[in-house]
Amino acid sequence: MKKFGLFLVLIFLCSSTQAVDIKECVFVEIANRYKEAFNGIDFKKVQTLWSPELMEKLEGETEDEKKVEFERKVSLVMEHLGKMTKVELAELDPPDGAFFTAHFERGTAELFFVLNEKHQATEISLRVTGHSSCSEEDPPEPEDQSDE
Repeated sequence: MKKFGLFLVLIFLCSSTQAVDIKECVFVEIANRYKEAFNGIDFKKVQTLWSPELMEKLEGETEDEKKVEFERKVSLVMEHLGKMTKVELAELDPPDGAFFTAHFERGTAELFFVLNEKHQATEISLRVTGHSSCSEEDPPEPEDQSDE
């Protein structure tokens, strides 16, 4: 019920501002929820944001193994970039995708995801685009979460 109420508020806010598209509001809300789950390394929250099909792509046979893999991948990104501080919508990729600039404490990344009709991610990727603590000769390897 809480989730439904939030989307009603989003629709109201979006419909009261003609320049803002409802789809943009939904994507921004989901991206901010993902930022919170990412920073908290909150696997339970991620499970609500990702579709069952995307959860199946995460390495591991059991839920515990999948949780360990998720935590490992997030920790690796955080080790290089720090916590995610802000997400900005860069562009929509119709019909169901969106690109974001994800700002971290020590760099930036391109965040891309596709949503299903339940507003769950069916595809997600995170590609490092800038890192403030490395030289041009030694950039970090991009972290791709599309297999998750």
